[in-house]
Amino acid sequence: MDAVLYVRETVLKFYKRYEGISAFAFKLIAGIFIFAWVGGIGYVQGNLKFLFDSALFLPFLLMMAVLFAVLPPVLANLLVILAAALQLSALPELMILVFALLLCVIIFYGRMAPKKSFLVLGILIGFYFRIPAAVVIFAGLYAGMTSIIPVAAGTVIWHIKPVISDIAVQLATNRAALPPAAEEFDIMQMPANFSDIYRMLFDGISADYTWLTQSFVFALVIVAVYVISRFDFDRAKEMAIIAGGAVNIICSVVVYFILSRKIGFAGTAVSSAVSVLLMFPVRFLDSVLDYKNAERVQFEDEDNYYYVKIIPKMFLKKEDES
Repeated sequence: MDAVLYVRETVLKFYKRYEGISAFAFKLIAGIFIFAWVGGIGYVQGNLKFLFDSALFLPFLLMMAVLFAVLPPVLANLLVILAAALQLSALPELMILVFALLLCVIIFYGRMAPKKSFLVLGILIGFYFRIPAAVVIFAGLYAGMTSIIPVAAGTVIWHIKPVISDIAVQLATNRAALPPAAEEFDIMQMPANFSDIYRMLFDGISADYTWLTQSFVFALVIVAVYVISRFDFDRAKEMAIIAGGAVNIICSVVVYFILSRKIGFAGTAVSSAVSVLLMFPVRFLDSVLDYKNAERVQFEDEDNYYYVKIIPKMFLKKEDES
């Protein structure tokens, strides 16, 4: 056990010594994946095409990732939104609609809880690596019940991206078929264009409710992890992690079975299992408790009785100095 605790202590000392550099590196890597995902919307036209569809994309990606790492949370999220909007600059109506929808996430939630708003990006990274349950379990364990909102927002954004890409391609195709004079931007046509885009967006979203069912399942996982982790029994947090993976598998199967939709059970099970395994090292680095030496203490004052459960933390045994 001492060897394991030694590894833990070494990792924590390294992180504390280089906390600033480590945080910057983590944000930089996260930014690279986020902007790479945003850069895959699938439609880039107009004057800004050279940024996304040429050898300049890699320097542009790194520059945006560095800015993402150094900016405050709200501005970092806004930078992601701007990157998504830039790709749709050749379709002003769609660009404005996408920008407005994503901006609502920052205005209505990001400003109230900027730290938790990073869960929106976290769940996107989780989907990117096919382990979204790891982010969901982490949210339930450390961010509480309010994390349901950013997790649901990220899930919706992930599933809406293909719809946006299809709409962009369809709009570009329709405009390419128009006479040259009709292709010019006309502000008087914007209301009608907004109406068409809204209809296409609604049709695309309503064609597949996976975004809704998956958000519902993730909400159940967060509730289960949060509640179980606060029970008064030994290793409650570890059991909450396992329960989160189990709830994700069971609820996914039940929901998709009720809706008569196909589900890759093997993929869901493997993804949940990997997510659970990834969360145990996180929990281990968070704290290690010595349940064998736990004890309960009772004391009172003039108004109340107090019952306290004391669980000592486990530390590396230090040899006595001679």
